[in-house]
Amino acid sequence: MRSLSKADVPATIRDKKAELTSSYIASEGRTVPWKARDIVASLAVETSDKCAYCESRVGAVAWTHVEHIKPKSLFPELVVDWANLTLACPRCNQYKGDYHSDEHPLMNPYTDSPEAHLLYFFGMVRARPGDQLASDTIRILRLHRLELQDRRVAAVERVDSLVHDWARADGPLKEAIEELIAEHLEDGAEYAASIRAYLDSVGFEPSARVAPPAFTSAASGQVAGDAPAHHGPQPATGER
Repeated sequence: MRSLSKADVPATIRDKKAELTSSYIASEGRTVPWKARDIVASLAVETSDKCAYCESRVGAVAWTHVEHIKPKSLFPELVVDWANLTLACPRCNQYKGDYHSDEHPLMNPYTDSPEAHLLYFFGMVRARPGDQLASDTIRILRLHRLELQDRRVAAVERVDSLVHDWARADGPLKEAIEELIAEHLEDGAEYAASIRAYLDSVGFEPSARVAPPAFTSAASGQVAGDAPAHHGPQPATGER
């Protein structure tokens, strides 16, 4: 999970929010206003077309789900509230379900700065000591599930190999390898939070020549720049 920022409000919500909300409530949940094309497209931009929770890119193998951060079953008035919408993979969407707790809330990647709460060790994700928000989020969303951990490990291992090649190279080859590594730091890269944490742990920092505008230091948790736009979202469903 990484910090996200909201894109501009889509026209469908800007112009029809009250109408769509009233229609949804009156129909007792039978309408699906969150599936509007511009809503899904805007969410794909702000999440780089990845799950907002686990950072998996799912569009090539499954439908991406429009996620209601506060479940619409409990908060129907927020069914098309722009701050309440994001994208999630089917697994995270299912695990979260209708979960909501004021006492034990889940982390919101738009407001809670995940970099300040989560620790990544190669492919594992852990809560910072004493961080209940992070612990509850990992447990409910199962961000430590084995399949997800294996995919993070594979991503980090690919970058680890590049780092070793970079350390042995010089001249133009070294610069070319550095550019390849920098691509894995882009917000659009799968599991960028894990990769950034690994690179920070080995002391690798991209030069200003190739560093992505939103490079995050795992140690500082500071993010510079905005997420790059990513076009061409897959059709989406919204289960929660």
